[in-house]
Amino acid sequence: MPTGLAFNQNPESGWEPGDDLIVAEALKGRFPDVEDACPVYYMQHRTVNLRTTEREIEVHASFSESNFFTFFSFPLVSGDPESVLQDPYSVVLSEPLAQRLFGAENPVGQSLKLDDSVHVKVSGVMKPIRNSLLSGTDVVLPMPRTAECDLYPPYKEWGYLAIVLTFVKMLPGHDMNDHRQEVLTFYREQGYDLFDEKGLARYNDVWFVPLKDVHLGGFKPSIVGAETWYGQNVSLRYGDPALVRLLWTVSVLVCFSP
Repeated sequence: MPTGLAFNQNPESGWEPGDDLIVAEALKGRFPDVEDACPVYYMQHRTVNLRTTEREIEVHASFSESNFFTFFSFPLVSGDPESVLQDPYSVVLSEPLAQRLFGAENPVGQSLKLDDSVHVKVSGVMKPIRNSLLSGTDVVLPMPRTAECDLYPPYKEWGYLAIVLTFVKMLPGHDMNDHRQEVLTFYREQGYDLFDEKGLARYNDVWFVPLKDVHLGGFKPSIVGAETWYGQNVSLRYGDPALVRLLWTVSVLVCFSP
């Protein structure tokens, strides 16, 4: 399992993504075969406001740690993947959004106001995120900026429940699911409410699903209800494996047709 996404099983509603922000860091620190881990706070169905001196635009944002562009293969048009999110007041724009905001002017170094409360500086420009679970993301911001965009932002402490997607990258030949029981025991030792019968939700298992199986393998877990998660509704962008197979078949027939 080179890279996988953590899901938790609710006996009533099924498998659901979403963890405390601290989970990704904790898994990386505890299991030596975890090469890297990356948390992503994905707000596909909520918007944040970005303002220049001349215009205001509502955008779909994802929040992550400084390793986002080294963990994933999303290409940058400008900026260093190693450092583009190091500054807690940086922002990476999609190429179409950068053109919309600044035209032909170089956006890197330009200042934007985030939700009318804090200034951020453009540190890089990325190609549009397409054909991905995170499709639709217009901007990527450092995780601390959720404080300006969300009534219940995630914190790096156990027990601050928020839907943060936990992505884990394993060393070659290793599978995070080999540690499932140890992970559950570790969560309970931390008093992690997700796995506590007296917590806000009851989960009895954890599973790390390879990204290819999540995106195209038909693994579509139930979506957590907004009333359970403070209005935060995670809706990942799934691919259609049947459509992929159909297009592949058509392509083969076209290639070999007389």
